[in-house]
Amino acid sequence: FSTETDPNGPDDLHFFKEMLEKLEAEYPVDPERIYVTGHSNGSMMTQRIMRYWPQKFAGFAPVGAMECREKAIPIPKDGYLRNVWYTIGEFDGAGCSMEEGTGNSITVRNLCDANNIDYEKRRYYESGIYMNTIVRDEKGVPLVRFTGVKNWPHTYSPELAIMIYDEFFARFVRHEDGTLEYLA
Repeated sequence: FSTETDPNGPDDLHFFKEMLEKLEAEYPVDPERIYVTGHSNGSMMTQRIMRYWPQKFAGFAPVGAMECREKAIPIPKDGYLRNVWYTIGEFDGAGCSMEEGTGNSITVRNLCDANNIDYEKRRYYESGIYMNTIVRDEKGVPLVRFTGVKNWPHTYSPELAIMIYDEFFARFVRHEDGTLEYLA
């Protein structure tokens, strides 16, 4: 792993890898059901892990911050699917707009490209305060999801944590060979 912002700084990805290896050695962890989520700076780390270590995790759910603001950050085309559910509140940084040219739309397009799915086939629906964009692969698997939340501050709520697990994480497993399976 490498550090992108400071080559002489701490290697957070290496630290995260060692921490996870220690947890797996000491606790009964199901290696097919390891997920990563984080809020704010944790969202940024979740997105870095998604880029550099996708084969280890069965799902990614960054909340409250997008890595990309004006241009796409490259995602390696390494053959690993990256299923992700981004959640951004209306009052987070650049907001929750999916208009063309926003960091949100650029990030989602970039991830669709990395997963070889067509962003133009996205579906949009609203449910109360949630504005959802979902992009599925040719088999109907919802690989990329973006939810903007109306009138929402920079926060992570228990309700969101439950939604992320029940509606997203619990539906995916990552096998030892790095393949992703959708269970829903």
